[in-house]
Amino acid sequence: MPGEFHEALVKVVQDRPEFGGELLRKAEPGRFGELKVVGAVGGCTSVGSVGITERRADNLIVLELDDGSEIAVIVEIQNAWSEDKYYRLPGYIGRAFEDHRCSVEALVVCPSDDLAARFRKGIHVGDMHWVPVQAVGPTDMPLIEDADQDGASAESAVMAALLHRRKDLTERQLSTIDELLRKIEPGRASDYALHLCSQLNKPSSELLEAIMKTMTATYHSAWSDQLRSEGREEARRDGIASLRTVLFGVAQRRRIELSAPHVETISESEDVDQLQRWIANAAVAAEAEEIFREEQT
Repeated sequence: MPGEFHEALVKVVQDRPEFGGELLRKAEPGRFGELKVVGAVGGCTSVGSVGITERRADNLIVLELDDGSEIAVIVEIQNAWSEDKYYRLPGYIGRAFEDHRCSVEALVVCPSDDLAARFRKGIHVGDMHWVPVQAVGPTDMPLIEDADQDGASAESAVMAALLHRRKDLTERQLSTIDELLRKIEPGRASDYALHLCSQLNKPSSELLEAIMKTMTATYHSAWSDQLRSEGREEARRDGIASLRTVLFGVAQRRRIELSAPHVETISESEDVDQLQRWIANAAVAAEAEEIFREEQT
């Protein structure tokens, strides 16, 4: 199943670059008119990063404004306040400014309004010098009640639901999400549905699943297939982990000493039949090498 809340939001901002423009308008209503995507970089490297770890923003898009000028927007998903991110954002901005030779905006998506307000204060880089930061919190992304309302899109509906994930969403709100998901590619819609079902609170998740099960849409089939696939894969991983545990237990009971390479071999094996053969061998083996004898012949 899709995992982290952060990763769910990252997927939303990376899937469709135009959505970055929608977020920018929500951060500063009235400042920007029509925004056209002219480039999607998929991240920008921080200036001055030390070591082999490359630090990248969650997304970087280049937008064209009404007057024909361009603006680069760095989009970051931030779950909590981070001193590291506070000092790193100016590096992202500097790199984007150097690479694209246009105005740059840093936009942070936050799961709470308090965190968004803290980032909006900007970054103090010296006397009289501040780097402004745009931020979007739950209040800036209200839950969508109607698929035809202004600014409604699958991405905006999914992001709003994720930012308000602790609330009990209404049937109308969840039905609107379902309606908007029908309008995009089935595979992407299925991914969003899986993220929502794993991140929303239990009543909202169960209601969304009930809506999808009682309606008929192409993405519903993709969602069901993916859900079954995820379930089978999870069961397979659990089964393999259990077989490894049994094998280690048999070896321990028979006082068979396993070397570090032996432990590594067992831990890395994902072959169910192989693990079962090793368990059978261990039940009669006197030493470790006998457990793996079929591998040696």
